[in-house]
Amino acid sequence: MSGVDVQTILKQVEELLAQAGPLPAEAELAVERLLNVVEALSADRSELRREVERLRQQLELKKKPKTTDSTDEEDDDQNSKNDSDHSSEKRRRQRRGKKKRRRPDRRSFKDLKIHETIECPIDPETLPPDAVRVEDEEVIVQDVEIKPRNIRFQRSVYYSASEKTYFRAPLPSGYDVGDFGADLRSLILSLKYCGNMSEPKIGEFLENFDVQISTGSLSNILTNTAASFEGEFHELFTAGLASTPYQQTDDTSARVNGEFWHTHIVCNPHYTAFFTRPHKDRLTVTQDRYWDFYAALQCYRDGPTPAEANRLRHQFDELFATRTGYDALDDRIAKTAAKKEELLTVLDRPEIPLHNNASELGARVSARRRDVSLHSRSVRGARAMDIFTTLVQTCKKLGISAYAYLRDRLCRHYAMPSLAASIRTAASV
Repeated sequence: MSGVDVQTILKQVEELLAQAGPLPAEAELAVERLLNVVEALSADRSELRREVERLRQQLELKKKPKTTDSTDEEDDDQNSKNDSDHSSEKRRRQRRGKKKRRRPDRRSFKDLKIHETIECPIDPETLPPDAVRVEDEEVIVQDVEIKPRNIRFQRSVYYSASEKTYFRAPLPSGYDVGDFGADLRSLILSLKYCGNMSEPKIGEFLENFDVQISTGSLSNILTNTAASFEGEFHELFTAGLASTPYQQTDDTSARVNGEFWHTHIVCNPHYTAFFTRPHKDRLTVTQDRYWDFYAALQCYRDGPTPAEANRLRHQFDELFATRTGYDALDDRIAKTAAKKEELLTVLDRPEIPLHNNASELGARVSARRRDVSLHSRSVRGARAMDIFTTLVQTCKKLGISAYAYLRDRLCRHYAMPSLAASIRTAASV
């Protein structure tokens, strides 16, 4: 019996009960319990069907080689949305009634640094006799140059016979860590955490530009480098927690060394932090009446008053005292009602957002990273993923070039302010 058949039969039962008129109390209770049993069995069957489909898709992916075909990506995106997209942003937009504003062209307000100016003359022989030179035109074309830059350092070396020790001149800052300079290490980190490229693809990219680097060295750069950013990570998180009176959280699944873990996201408008841990704890609630209440809370934020706050508290009590007759939904409603004070914090602090869209977007960053790299091979790799994803996504929110920031730190120039300081500056505006 398919899910459609179950729904059809339930509808027929409801129609028959409506035609039969009032039932004895015992019969009504018996029917309600039977419907709950049917609902529970139908939910279990749907869950099993989804699990079978998930396993079937995994098996199909293992049978065929990975490609970057756009159709596959669109299908993956659609499956991801169908299975795990809980942001309900469409419902929020409907309740808010605001049109999405078109994103401006960044080039229209950002000055470009000019690295070279080339004259483009006209052959006088091709001009008519009366042609007179007027004001030149400027045409700016953006380009990029990627090429290897291998440096040979001639280090002075002295030997002391009395101390039986060699004395070597120090290498410049940024070139004194292994066989790869700060520019290359920053590029590798940016390709991984800004460009979301897998390690094999980063190696292939560098190979095309005659950079000789082993898979082991590439992996070490992506994981071991994170240790030097631990301090900034904690300072960033502390500053982020202090920058607003609220935080948003979400989580997404992750794999570490073949085991299922969970990446938790904590954020506000100034930063996004990632923490991969073995456990998860989430609660969710939907229904149309609740969305109407959500819309009322949004309106309250625009013009808060004590009277409206009291009205919304009473409306919350009425809404979450609802009994539907479905045990699973009634249990969820009761759990939500128990968190009244936390959920209605906005009535006392109207500046707090009502949704977790920012943290859910952070979860999507980890989800897309998981699509590319599948899993972290070690806890150390998961920690590096947390640190660098936190740094890159926070740079994005603050309008800072992640590559420039990573390069500044790896070169040990420290010319750029810390991200924690930038968060504090942004929060004070």
